[in-house]
Amino acid sequence: MIFLLSLNRLSMMIFVNSYEKCWRRIFPWILIAIVVFPITQTWSIATSNSYYLYVEKLDGYLAKTVADVTGILDVLLTFMGVITILTMSTNILAIIRLYFLADRITEVEKNLFFVSFVAFVIQCIAAGDTVS
Repeated sequence: MIFLLSLNRLSMMIFVNSYEKCWRRIFPWILIAIVVFPITQTWSIATSNSYYLYVEKLDGYLAKTVADVTGILDVLLTFMGVITILTMSTNILAIIRLYFLADRITEVEKNLFFVSFVAFVIQCIAAGDTVS
């Protein structure tokens, strides 16, 4: 979703007159892809036996499954890495666009870009925390 937000802000800066019409056409398809892709990759977990295992050392429960979670994790981490790189590229292009068209970009558009950039920074922090 953060990538879509950044892509929307960039397209707003590049295609000033036509971005809204384009987004109205493609947004439903993009949303469907965002929902369907993770489901296809995690379906084996949803359909396999799962259970809770008490771990005395943690004094709590762990969720376990008989599905191959390492293969799924590899696909999802790759997906997350690719999306993070695409988001970073989109934000860099938007910064360049803001620099060269500073007089033609409204304050609202600058603020919307700032929001998407902050969301990207939070995404990077979360990705770093997930990987480590």
